[in-house]
Amino acid sequence: MPYSLQYDISGLLILIVIISLFYFKRTLPSYPNRTFALLVITIFLSVFFNLIRYAVFSYFSLSPSFALWFYGLHLLLISIVPVPFVLYICALTNTLDFLSRSKLRFLLLAPLLINIILTAVSFKYPLIFTVDENNVYIRLPQVYIIYFFMFCYLAAGFVILIKNRRSVPKMSVHIIFLFSVTSFISSLFQMYFPDSSMHSLIISLNVLIVSLTVQKSEDTSDAITGLYNQTAFEAMNFKRFVGGEKFHILGIVFDDLPFLTSTLGMRHIHELLKQSSAFLKNTLKNVDVYHFNDGKFCIAFRNNDLEAVYECIDAIKERFVHPWKLNSIEVKIFPRISIISCPKDADSTETVIELFELLSSDDKYKQEGVILASSMDTAIRKRSAYIDRTVKNAISEGLLDVFYQPIYCTKQKRIIGAEALIRMKDERGKYISPEEFIPIAEKNGTILRLGEFVFEKVCRLLSEIKPEDFGIQKIDINLSVVQCMQETLADQILNIASLYRIPSSLLNLEITETAAAYSQDTLKSNMNKLSVAGIELSLDDYGSGYSNIGYMINLPFDMIKIDKSIVWNAFLDDKSYTALAFTISMINALKMTVLAEGIETKEQADSLTSLGCHFLQGYYFSEPLPKDVFLQLLHHQNIELKAQGLIFEKGAKPAEEMNHIKKPSFTGTGYGSLAGIEELEELDSIEEADA
Repeated sequence: MPYSLQYDISGLLILIVIISLFYFKRTLPSYPNRTFALLVITIFLSVFFNLIRYAVFSYFSLSPSFALWFYGLHLLLISIVPVPFVLYICALTNTLDFLSRSKLRFLLLAPLLINIILTAVSFKYPLIFTVDENNVYIRLPQVYIIYFFMFCYLAAGFVILIKNRRSVPKMSVHIIFLFSVTSFISSLFQMYFPDSSMHSLIISLNVLIVSLTVQKSEDTSDAITGLYNQTAFEAMNFKRFVGGEKFHILGIVFDDLPFLTSTLGMRHIHELLKQSSAFLKNTLKNVDVYHFNDGKFCIAFRNNDLEAVYECIDAIKERFVHPWKLNSIEVKIFPRISIISCPKDADSTETVIELFELLSSDDKYKQEGVILASSMDTAIRKRSAYIDRTVKNAISEGLLDVFYQPIYCTKQKRIIGAEALIRMKDERGKYISPEEFIPIAEKNGTILRLGEFVFEKVCRLLSEIKPEDFGIQKIDINLSVVQCMQETLADQILNIASLYRIPSSLLNLEITETAAAYSQDTLKSNMNKLSVAGIELSLDDYGSGYSNIGYMINLPFDMIKIDKSIVWNAFLDDKSYTALAFTISMINALKMTVLAEGIETKEQADSLTSLGCHFLQGYYFSEPLPKDVFLQLLHHQNIELKAQGLIFEKGAKPAEEMNHIKKPSFTGTGYGSLAGIEELEELDSIEEADA
């Protein structure tokens, strides 16, 4: 097949574009990127010398000895290309250490050394190729040894990829597989048609596809700041941790960024992050700067010089004393700074990320001084990691249950329902407080499954009994912030309720003020669907945060639940009591019902009833109870009401006040997963928290 200059030129132009992109884009200096760069450069030199070879021989008359060098160099470069290909696959699959063994290193280099020797000898003796007196290139049969070793390299790379495919994204495996197959076919074609230059174009196109798919720099760059991201941090420092290298990391967390975001808006916050990133990148030397997310910056030093760390800290403090100018606004940022000495404080990227989370989430680290990671509460880190693992496996391992805290109706003067509260045990059977595991579940994404678990448990309970026989008029179920941000929330709830054939009037969904502050359009759409379906909606923990009357007015709430902290303060301070009284009066005027939480004394119950509260909830009436105990409590209540001749069906005359509801005896009673009263007493130590 005759030589075609266009194929080599096209391939060369493609490779020039790839090298340019690789150089000008922010490419991570990781092992995959370095070996890919080596592969591209080797292919580029191979195509370039092939093009030069034909150009020189077409326009110049060279001596046979000089022509030998051009042919030999081209053949040598072709034989070298598969070696960086194998190295690239090893880097992608994190198996470069596999090649560090002396025997394997020899197996990798031996074929290459043989090819080099054969080519070098051919410059003097006609071993694998020669040139006649007319400068015509003649390949000898022994040249197939070089192609044999080339195919061995391609096969080795293919085997390594298949054996370690789970460590590489599925799409990348397919792309590299395509690269291997097409390279093998084009090399085979080149072997039988040495004058064809189609091989150069095919290999160049393969490399282009890999650079646009597998080698995407966007995966390791932060879109806002242009710095390396958390993925890049893991890739660049993985070998340092594995090798036990000593180096320092500086953690920087911006304080009050969520508050600034809600005040200034995302546009100004993005500008703030860009300016601060530019300062860190351009001012600090011999470091790699990363932006994880939400104002969390990581600075990894390239050596173990602690003095350089403190010099950087001084530069950062000096700059952050002054405000940042965002158009016409000046904003002052207070960073939390922590020094992490590796591997003493952190021996993996996961530990570094845990320390960052602790630094940003715990307010006791909110100070101007520098915090040493060694002084940070590692017990909390270990506890958080343990709960994170537990909550991820809680459903499959049967560690979850739903308890019910009774709700007392001041008008009917009896318990008419309950709030469903999730409870979780650890592997030893001890209960973990919801205040511990709910925030972690929100971070690791399991909160959606937990919310669905509670709702389905409630629906199953209501479908297994006749609610009217127990006097149950409603069950309150908490919705997390994450659930409220889901556009499909209403459809999921209605589908589950329909599946269990639960009347909508039996369900009350509690939404916190925090949830109401996020994604109001999505939340309002969901609430409208639920309200039209007949499900009652409550604003939970009113008064615990930044209370906003607009939530009550603009969102279709039926009931407002006043937080227990407001109730407790009202009975300690006259002004607080007056504020509570006006709050209850306002809610009643807005035609919504009121529930007061945290009722612990008869004085509180009587006073809040007189103020106009429709419902009361707290330990004065009952702690959260397991399902069977809760139903038994309602059964005893019904017996007492019937003994007094009171009718408690819906629409009946109000019953006379019950001074005391006799609780069932726990002795000798089994309660599903509970052993008895000992576990109920253990639950008393768990503070009530919303799911």
